[in-house]
Amino acid sequence: MPSQKPRVALTLPDDLNEIFDRIAAFQGVPKTKVIVELLEAYKSVLKETLDAIEKIENDRENAQQIAKEFGQNLLLDAQVMMGTISQEVKDL
Repeated sequence: MPSQKPRVALTLPDDLNEIFDRIAAFQGVPKTKVIVELLEAYKSVLKETLDAIEKIENDRENAQQIAKEFGQNLLLDAQVMMGTISQEVKDL
């Protein structure tokens, strides 16, 4: 049965396409799977970005503060992610 999920036509620059091709070949999976997994991994960042844009749109007077908080949250999230990656590498 065909998937009921939305489909998206995507044109990639040559260099990005090559990267996805190589990752897919290395993992032995379709390129689309690599792309979807990457987007899934960044879903929370995309959601936070959307939330910040909506907040700024609805409260222009405090746009600078909203953007500052958004940036600080992203940095904290990145630090947590780097800590997790560092631990995983250490455990190899």
